[in-house]
Amino acid sequence: MDALKSRLGLILCMLYLVKAWLAIWAWRKLDRHLRNKYGLGLVDLLRNSFDGSERSLIPLLQDYPIILPALLALWAWQALGLSSFFSMLVFVFLLRS
Repeated sequence: MDALKSRLGLILCMLYLVKAWLAIWAWRKLDRHLRNKYGLGLVDLLRNSFDGSERSLIPLLQDYPIILPALLALWAWQALGLSSFFSMLVFVFLLRS
């Protein structure tokens, strides 16, 4: 029984590592897409949105009207405790479409 628990713990640990790697990959892909299109990354766009700068998320929301509902769905998904990896994949998929 202890060997089974040990293996299950190892598998769970590896799944979390894969999930973390994929979440980082999705974040970098989204950031690279925004830097190529707007010259700023996601963090810069968010920061500028609160500073009242012209280079903020507002043009991004105009170009991609699906982003606001996707962000709200992502935050709701997080509030429910669901996986951030799947949220980021959905977000990246919505950006590509």
